[in-house]
Amino acid sequence: MTYDLIFVDLESENLGGGGVRHYIELANILSKNAKICIIAKSNFIKNVLVNQYPNLSFIKYEPGPVFNPKAFFDGYKYGKKLIPKAVISTTLFFNTYTFSQGISISAKSPLIILMYHHPRFFIRIKKMGIKGLATYIFYSPSFLSRYFFRNNYLFYTYSSNIKGKNIYNNIWISIDKKVCNHDNTNYKEFDLCFLGRLSKMKGFDEFINTAEIIKNKIPGLKVAVIGKKFNIDLPSWFNYFGFANEEEKLRILSRCKVFFLPSHEEGFSIATLEAMCNGAVPVVWDLREYPFKNIIKIKEGDINKAANAIIDLLNDDKTRNIIASKAKEEALIYTSNNRINEEINTILKISKLDTT
Repeated sequence: MTYDLIFVDLESENLGGGGVRHYIELANILSKNAKICIIAKSNFIKNVLVNQYPNLSFIKYEPGPVFNPKAFFDGYKYGKKLIPKAVISTTLFFNTYTFSQGISISAKSPLIILMYHHPRFFIRIKKMGIKGLATYIFYSPSFLSRYFFRNNYLFYTYSSNIKGKNIYNNIWISIDKKVCNHDNTNYKEFDLCFLGRLSKMKGFDEFINTAEIIKNKIPGLKVAVIGKKFNIDLPSWFNYFGFANEEEKLRILSRCKVFFLPSHEEGFSIATLEAMCNGAVPVVWDLREYPFKNIIKIKEGDINKAANAIIDLLNDDKTRNIIASKAKEEALIYTSNNRINEEINTILKISKLDTT
């Protein structure tokens, strides 16, 4: 069987990431007029995709090790069979990219890589050392590929403003409107919260240091932490909820006054948007990828300034509530899929698909 478009995702296990939800939304819209197939891990297809997206077609593929050069050659074989008009690599990760590149070469089809954001070399070295260098090298084939393959196209979020040939800043991520106003109560159980991987690239070490500075000024500080734990110890006074389900995550955000995400790499930050939707005022590092206006941006790495900004918000209910209200209003813009049409039209143009 041949397909018009093939999406390749050899990394995901669940729908937790904003990027996963985004590419599935693309596939759903495109499937109305084109033959779409998603190639993914068997467990992801069986446990998630088949049940929730019965109108899409799926092919199972097990990528094996995290770094598997064989993925390219397997992709090459699939390309001969499937002959798509275009291939979409849903991440910049090595196996997904190389498998997609193999399909693209053998089928002589364009390859679109959903990059979301550009990995930052120096911050990865600073935060993770030799491991950071290894991850940068691991991701580099994706963002270097356009120099070697003229039919490769890189898509970033529209606020990234990354320039270059075959580069588009047109990824628009939206969320379901039901995410907003999850809990209408004004009860704020927590002063400060964090949502994301508990890793150094997400700035969780800086979150801890900032929270400890704040606690010296506000001894009764209540902190909520949601996310997968890595090799970072949590202070005993933190309220840790682990990898909370969607319902629990939104409930906690709605009962938090300030959301602090000192992340050093963000493509769009669904977590920040979810916090805005649920009345927690976001404080973040000043990265160019954030498109939001009603959030507090702090110079990257300045934990003292971040701590002072958070203390000011906690001590001034009126100002905090005004910002929270404006942030929630702004967040509602992102519950619409209107802007996704720009990305859809670019995909159709690159793949030369006529779906009229």
